[in-house]
Amino acid sequence: MKFQIAGNHSEDTAAGRQVDIVALGIVTAAIILFVATGSEIGPAVVRSLRGEGPGPDSFMLDAFLLNIAIIIFGWSRYRQLCEEIAAGKAAENAARRLAETDALTGFLNRRSFNAGIDALIAQGADPGVNNGADQHRATALMMIDLDNFKQVNDHNGHSVGDLLLCECARRIAAALPHGALVGRIGGDEFAVALPFDRQRPEFVDHIAKVLVASIGESVRINAVNIAVSASIGLSRSDLGGDEPAGRVSSLFEMADIAMYHSKRQGRNGFSWFEAHMADEMRFRSELENGIRQGIPRGEFVPFYEQQIDLQTGELIGFEMLARWDSPQFGIVAPDICSSPSPRISAPSRNCRKA
Repeated sequence: MKFQIAGNHSEDTAAGRQVDIVALGIVTAAIILFVATGSEIGPAVVRSLRGEGPGPDSFMLDAFLLNIAIIIFGWSRYRQLCEEIAAGKAAENAARRLAETDALTGFLNRRSFNAGIDALIAQGADPGVNNGADQHRATALMMIDLDNFKQVNDHNGHSVGDLLLCECARRIAAALPHGALVGRIGGDEFAVALPFDRQRPEFVDHIAKVLVASIGESVRINAVNIAVSASIGLSRSDLGGDEPAGRVSSLFEMADIAMYHSKRQGRNGFSWFEAHMADEMRFRSELENGIRQGIPRGEFVPFYEQQIDLQTGELIGFEMLARWDSPQFGIVAPDICSSPSPRISAPSRNCRKA
């Protein structure tokens, strides 16, 4: 996938090529004049050396020598211009790489990755691409997040963290098929987009399994074994929005939700996006906001849990607990917030105030 960068480099290159052509034209004209004057001077020089006549005309001799000087100067300048153009192209390519890729891993950055996945989706949506061969093609997006990466940085330093990212990037690239796009879109977050036959989603499942297994292998860095794993969220373009911009943003949102679902399920795995995951995410957000607002509102009430001696069965004390008495959900039990798939169908009144 190629990307274009707007700027003055292309204009400078075009100007350099124009000067390049002018310099080459001057050298060519000088060579033609050199041949023409040489054909006049050559026979006169030969006759003069044989003593059969005067030497060449001084004006023609000066023109001949001037042509030689012009050829030498023009060719030298032509070589310099070629070197300048080559250096300009190299600088332009370097600037493009810096603008489009992540400096640490060499993967696409977020902006370039978004442009690439948009192109993949557009190709899959066009039944005329490749003579209709892609009419059943969709694009899958994988959001890959390294589990507990912050702990690696905190315990081993950022230099080790960078080496770990490079190793994970190498494993990701090795596991991907030809035609896949891969980018680093965050500190420890990678994204992969690849086309697949929408009737064979198991192909994407296989790639995700390979990625989880490959990244999950321990890494030895600076004589230290580092355990690493990845949580992956999957989404597909044929279930996203209708507009191109909406498709890309919807893909990212769905894959991100699925990735966090994988983390809640125990990490080191992958999950396809399902509609109920978004409901769970919204529910958890409502709980978090309600808890933050409930503290200053005095919605937390004390509950007393009995402590019983198991041997005698006697009451030996009480444990005071706090319960959130939500105006919307009622008494919210602790297992609601800790459950991977929380459900509250009616206000819960499992505990009684003491």
